Amino acid sequence: MRTASCALIAASLLFSCANAILSSTSGSISYTYAQANGNDPLGSPDLPLQSLARSVPGLVPDQVKVIHWGNNSYLISWLSSDGQVGPNIIPPPANLVQSMVFYSSNDKYLNTSTVMNASGISLTYTYDYTKDVTKGYLEVDYAHGPGPTLLPINYVSGVIHHVLVEGLMPSTTYYYKVGDPRYYNGVSGILSFKTLGALVPTPSMPSVYPFRLGIIADVGQTYNTSTVLARLMEVEIDAVALIGDFTYADNYDADGCMYYSYLGVGHCPFTYPEGDIGEQTYQPRWDTFGRLSEPLLSKTPFFFTNGNHEIEELPTGARFTSVNARYPGPPADGIYSSIIHDFTNQLYLQTIVQGQPTDDEFDPMGAYKNMFYSADVPGAKLIFLTTFIGGDDFSSSSVQYKWFLSELKKVNRTLTPWLIVNFHFPMYTSYAGSYLGVECFRQSYEPLFYQYGVDLVFNGHVHSYERTNPVYNYSLNSCGTVHMTVGDGGNNEGITEYYNDEVVSELPYCAPGKSTTRVFPEWQPQACFSYPAPGGAYCYTSQPDWSAYRSPSWGFGVLTILNETTAHWLWNNTDIGSTAFDEAYFTRNPACLNGGDR
Repeated sequence: MRTASCALIAASLLFSCANAILSSTSGSISYTYAQANGNDPLGSPDLPLQSLARSVPGLVPDQVKVIHWGNNSYLISWLSSDGQVGPNIIPPPANLVQSMVFYSSNDKYLNTSTVMNASGISLTYTYDYTKDVTKGYLEVDYAHGPGPTLLPINYVSGVIHHVLVEGLMPSTTYYYKVGDPRYYNGVSGILSFKTLGALVPTPSMPSVYPFRLGIIADVGQTYNTSTVLARLMEVEIDAVALIGDFTYADNYDADGCMYYSYLGVGHCPFTYPEGDIGEQTYQPRWDTFGRLSEPLLSKTPFFFTNGNHEIEELPTGARFTSVNARYPGPPADGIYSSIIHDFTNQLYLQTIVQGQPTDDEFDPMGAYKNMFYSADVPGAKLIFLTTFIGGDDFSSSSVQYKWFLSELKKVNRTLTPWLIVNFHFPMYTSYAGSYLGVECFRQSYEPLFYQYGVDLVFNGHVHSYERTNPVYNYSLNSCGTVHMTVGDGGNNEGITEYYNDEVVSELPYCAPGKSTTRVFPEWQPQACFSYPAPGGAYCYTSQPDWSAYRSPSWGFGVLTILNETTAHWLWNNTDIGSTAFDEAYFTRNPACLNGGDR
């Protein structure tokens, strides 16, 4: 990346174009429960379960979303029943309800007998809370009574439907409804979404620009979240990307008691044996998140990558069960085929990727699915990666690294001049709590960013906002990448308040010298050491020069690609009473590519 300034003057890439005052007006789109308890700058509780309970009758679909799948194809997903948690819950028969999408670009009334339709698959999944799978129970006081009861506690999802709709026209509004018309109250109301624009100009669309991408991460389902989503819906965007950490369901135990939030560690009514991991998720919070996000995701094509809160590891070793079932991503090589696949008695959509490894070296579930993929959008190649493949050492021999390198080699910078990479945990953050947390990943992948000219990186994980200057290996570099952390979507863990350099004297891992025996928090790998601060120190004592702007606030961002060389970025602070924002123009320098002027 390359050059930028507020006036688009050809210089080294933007340092801080605008961090100014923006007047705020209330929009017409809001949720009835938004800001019910105010928009707390530090944190707010999750919205009550009752406010997000399933409210439609019969088999009427809810939790509808439109996932971008490929050029002119979209995966439309929904649920036709509610999930249940308790002892010995039996999965409902998923095949009794058809998965149908009825759609048209000209018939707003969608007569199901005349408009186009597509069919798909239905499935359920079970989330097993048992501590010991050989005994089949978890020792819990499920009724909150005086003593523990031995019960086999499990969650069974509602019936999940996925339908791939292909061959759609670019830049076209489609009206659609989903469900099973054989049943009374089996079909949704009429919804609509607009497909992304064409990748190349056409006589009817002589320019592929602008393309507008909303960016959110670490969203959750709090009062703050509802404010962020409502504000985002007031902005004109073509698609939205969620850079990991959807629901924060894993901050609850098995019966819905929140045991961790911005208020600290909760006091749940029963105690779990040391090492137990079965309590660490309350699956109905996936359903409530689906309803909270439906107004946005049912009308706006959706991209995503996973975060640490999607792992939800079970005692069986299963990981990412919920997100894989509800939010299947496109296959890494763009070839689509779907089957119902059975892993440890859990049914979910399995994307089959030609040439995809079949060994389980990194993940008991064969975890390469839904981990990394790419998408071509007007003017840009989007690549989605993960730092959460279990056991991945990020080396050049690892599966994701080899795929990423092959993908970089295929990028057509004439067709998609902008190259944007997205993953959850940031390489660059000056906040305490995640500082130098993925150094092994950075040391392995950042040279590829530099060599192939990655323009922008979007991250989450840190619950605040930060934008860097163009940077490579902790040094300012006009051909480096600009990194933006937008982990401020509203979640129940609260804002990340402190910069690492502000509290450096209180951090054991910031001790002077280069001792590798320094005390590290568990999230910080004790490997791949870097000493990026002045004088070869491990920690900075003032804001790093690569950090252009940072704000411990809630918000979201919108990237607008204006043409082949210019893009506009606007981060919106959604804190009540705040008028701060961060605005930047980026200008690409093609000379930076492939060993150019560095």
